[in-house]
Amino acid sequence: MTDAVDRQVELTLPMVEDIELAVIKTAADLARKVGMGSVEIDEVSHAIIEACINAREHACCADERIYLRFLGGITTDGRAKLEVWIKDRGVGFDPSKVKPREPGKTDAPRKRGWGLQIMRAHVDDLEINSGADGTTIHMVKFSERRRDD
Repeated sequence: MTDAVDRQVELTLPMVEDIELAVIKTAADLARKVGMGSVEIDEVSHAIIEACINAREHACCADERIYLRFLGGITTDGRAKLEVWIKDRGVGFDPSKVKPREPGKTDAPRKRGWGLQIMRAHVDDLEINSGADGTTIHMVKFSERRRDD
């Protein structure tokens, strides 16, 4: 399936508290422009927030920057599509060594550690590439309905 890319945005932002709010505003604006609905926008926004917070808290990178790329378009079957790349130049990590949290354990003293599961639950495709030169998270979200519905 070939997609038509209608819009692209690239940002380099400092790793400061609440920067994810500016990021999701950009993502939501682009998603709306390509016809994505509010439910899908909320879902991908949750995933983006988690990725940005994880980069800020865990990257340990000297440049203290987050590099973002957004592509919005329409698939050949008429659905809106948003792709997001979130990159840091930190120390990296091994995603396979992150243990999934157990449902029902939210009352535990440590309520953290749900980020990767939240990302996976809110987007249609999630790819994590991480190594000594940093981490790149690529997420894809599709609208449920076609633009002509």
